[in-house]
Parts: sequence; structure tokens; C-alpha cells
Amino acid sequence: MQITAHNNIVSRGTTRKRNIRSKEHKMALQDFKATEQDVEFIRHYEQIKTARPFSTLDELNVRYKEDVHILLKQLAHVTLAGNVEDFFHFIDEAHVLIGEAGQDNAQVGTLVVNCHKYYILQEENPDCLNNLGSMYYTGDLIEQNYETAAELYALGAERGCIQAAINLGYIYEYGRCGKRDYTKAFQQYAYAAAISCHPEALYKLGDMYAAGHFVEQNPTKATRLWRRSYSESEDIEFDAQAAFRLAKQIVDSIPPIIFENDSQDAEPDDPTGDVSADSASTDESCLPRISQADLLEALHLLSVAEIGLRISIEKGMSYYQNRLRQTIDLQERVRDELDGFLYIR
Repeated sequence: MQITAHNNIVSRGTTRKRNIRSKEHKMALQDFKATEQDVEFIRHYEQIKTARPFSTLDELNVRYKEDVHILLKQLAHVTLAGNVEDFFHFIDEAHVLIGEAGQDNAQVGTLVVNCHKYYILQEENPDCLNNLGSMYYTGDLIEQNYETAAELYALGAERGCIQAAINLGYIYEYGRCGKRDYTKAFQQYAYAAAISCHPEALYKLGDMYAAGHFVEQNPTKATRLWRRSYSESEDIEFDAQAAFRLAKQIVDSIPPIIFENDSQDAEPDDPTGDVSADSASTDESCLPRISQADLLEALHLLSVAEIGLRISIEKGMSYYQNRLRQTIDLQERVRDELDGFLYIR
């Protein structure tokens, strides 16, 4: 997973026992365990006859479109085989196909939910609780419900899923179930960072310090946390998040160009006003306003961010489109600044 917040169906992380239940979480684990009817639903798809013999995962890329039951049969078979790691692997590898199939067939979402409930029934698997929570959070395959997502995240975090704790932090930070609660959000991120040095928890803690949410605003500490996230990450998609933040901080430190105030000489309707290149206040405005080393670091970080964001978007995380556009715009600005070094040699 790609261990991410609310992004894919599969969102596994480090697991440790933890007691975080509070009065605000009303639903019990039993509410999310598969019933006999749910298990029979899975068995139905395992036993269904398909147009062709049982296919491998690679063949699914082409063949599931011929008969969606090929995909559903494979999913049901992997689930009832009883190996949760094989189940997670299949879901992770086939999540794009599952998402596409689910757009046209509501049974796909029902089966995926029941398969997760099966492992909650069998072994109270915390990663399944988290994944199911992410489905409710995003509204992928099933109807969106932030309250149910929060309950599932709390249950998963209670049983040691670090990703569930981080995802619960998002619920609190953005007020998905009511008012924003930065105190509880910070607690979730801090717990996940302390237990596992999880890169997502680290850059989210950095965000809290950058914005001054719950803690006193501290850009230096935010930078330190973003850099640690970047160094701890072993996944390009996590790299992208920390890299974007670090690069934007560098670009934001570039002072603006100051022009002479010649507005009295400009025509009222002149769209160019006094901001032409000829109106720069002094020759110093043409000189680089930040070190070349910093600019090169920013450009490198933005390249990393672009790659990771494109991968995330390809996996269906379309909400990163705006951040990708920001990344490309920042790259252009950095290149313009770097061009300044060519003209002063």
C-alpha cells in the first residue's frame, strides 16, 4: 500500500495494541463481522460458473471485462482460502479493476465489503477494519459515511493498526463528523509517529506545526518533520507529499520583485500598468534572490513530487490533480529563477 490515508482499498500499516476507545464511538466490533448471510454471498460467487476456466491475476486485466463474474469468482476464492495476506495482495493488485467493475455492478461493492467482514469475523483483522473504513470515507464502491468510517478507524486503531490512527486523525482535523478537533488530530498523528515513525504521520505533524493547529506555529519544526518524513519514506507516493511541502517552503521564501510605482503615468485601462520588465526598480531586481543550491534542491523535490503524484492519480486518487498542477507551476517558477544565474555570469 502503499500505506496511505483513504486512498486505496488496501491501507495496511504497522500493528500494535492500543486502547483509544471513547464515548463518542458507539458501534462495536460485532457490528462489522460477517453474518452467515454475508458468508453465503461470498460462497455464491466462488461457486458460480464463468464463461471461461478460472483465470490468473494477470489475465484478469483483459478477461474480467468479458465477464465480470471472473473477477468476482477470483475474489471470493481468495477470500475463502483463508490467507489474509493473499487476500490483501489480490485486493492491492486488482484494486483498479475492482473500482472499474464496481461502477457498473453494485454487487462488486457488496462482495468487497463482505470479504473484509469475513476476516473481521475470522481474526478481528485490524487492517480489514481500516480498509473498510477507507471505503466508507471515500465512498468507493459503497455509500459514503464519515461516521461509520470513524467507527471503523477507531476499532482498527484500538487493535493496533497505525494507518487507522492516522486516518482517524484526518477525521478530527477536517471535522468530518462535526467540528474540527485539532487536539485529537494531533494526538493521533503524534501516536502514529512515535510508535512507527510512519512518514504520513510525520508530515501531518509537520502540517500541524506549520499551521499552528493545537500547537504553537513553528515553521522550523514543521520543516524538520517534513524532512524526517522524506528520509523515513520508502514509497514514492509518500516521498511526493513531503517533497512538495519542502519545495513549496523553499519557493515561498523567494522575495517578490519590487517595481517602481509609476501607476500615475499609466493609462487607467492599460492592462500592463507599471509591471513591465523595463520598470524594475533597480538592476538588483535582475539578480537571483535565493541561492542556486536551494533552487536546485527545490527543483529536485518537485520532480519527486510530480512522479509520486502522477502514480497516485493513476491509482485513482483524482483529488491530487490540483496538487499536481501546483507542482508543475512551482517547477516553472523555480526554472525561471534558475535562469537568472545564466545572465549574471
